[in-house]
Amino acid sequence: MIIINFKTYKEGTGKNALKLARISSRFKDVYLAVQAADIFPVAKLNKKVLSQHIDPIGHGRNTGYILPESVKEAGAIGTLINHSEHRMYFADIKSIVERCKELKMMSVVCVKNLWEAKRIMKLSPDVIAYEEPKLIAGRIPITSLTGKIRKFIQSVRKRNSKIKVLCGAGISKPQDLEVALREGYDGVLISSAIVQAKNPALLIREFID
Repeated sequence: MIIINFKTYKEGTGKNALKLARISSRFKDVYLAVQAADIFPVAKLNKKVLSQHIDPIGHGRNTGYILPESVKEAGAIGTLINHSEHRMYFADIKSIVERCKELKMMSVVCVKNLWEAKRIMKLSPDVIAYEEPKLIAGRIPITSLTGKIRKFIQSVRKRNSKIKVLCGAGISKPQDLEVALREGYDGVLISSAIVQAKNPALLIREFID
């Protein structure tokens, strides 16, 4: 499982998001996390679309918030939750995971360490993504922290083997994915390496191969 986070990069916004959606639609294990405004057009080209965020709200007076029902209706099959660039209170994470279950949407909860993962596991989300905050958008991949990622995956598997586990931060090469899979992870989160690549189609193919 590879989740490409478009963030708000120029290369992953609007018409550029559609270009990446067309490219990635060829690969069944590739999911796209896009901005709320891009979900509807992107979902027409690639059904494996995630919202980058939703809020713990229902229909009503919530101007400016992102309604879970709205992103689902737009075509999103799930959402990122608690990304390191959009941290949330535990109570809100819990509420959103529950809403995702009600709406049959995939919940991908990002965590920054094992302590946080242990709390999140009690909520039984579909996916937990371990990201080392200091390495995000950097040149050092999280997979270089062999001891940390090994301890993390082993601890999560012991407590709940049903949750898929990804890792992210600094992922840029197919070799990073190889390490993650070898250590027992189900895949990776990746962003700028693909979104801002000169030839994203070639890089995605290399990751899949």
